[in-house]
Amino acid sequence: GGGGGGGGGGEGVADLAVAEAAAREEVFYTIWEQTTTLAARSRAEELEDIANEDLYQRYCTSLLRCVSLARLREGGALRAGVEGRADTCIDRVDALIELRATRLSQETKSLPAAHFFILFVFSLQLLVSFLIPLA
Repeated sequence: GGGGGGGGGGEGVADLAVAEAAAREEVFYTIWEQTTTLAARSRAEELEDIANEDLYQRYCTSLLRCVSLARLREGGALRAGVEGRADTCIDRVDALIELRATRLSQETKSLPAAHFFILFVFSLQLLVSFLIPLA
């Protein structure tokens, strides 16, 4: 049942502080993970990450959670500019998503030319391997 007395409010504030810290940590961890993806992972791994859980989307969700927890902590009113800065971050993430889509699309366009070159080389090898015994 309900929690009694004055101790419940302090625990609620402490729980809120812990939740807010965890949300902030999630935001920064997501940025770290996306940076690692761009720097060290393959295109296939990046596409798999997008299909399973898009890091940009996770960043936006975590950031919005930080804002809502801060609003709760502040009693409904946030310091000037907090929501505007969060909106700016989300707008920049939207731009990054568009850039990522363009980059992945351009990478995909270059693959068929590479495939045809490889098929051409294999065809030449196959042709030579049949012509050598006839010579």
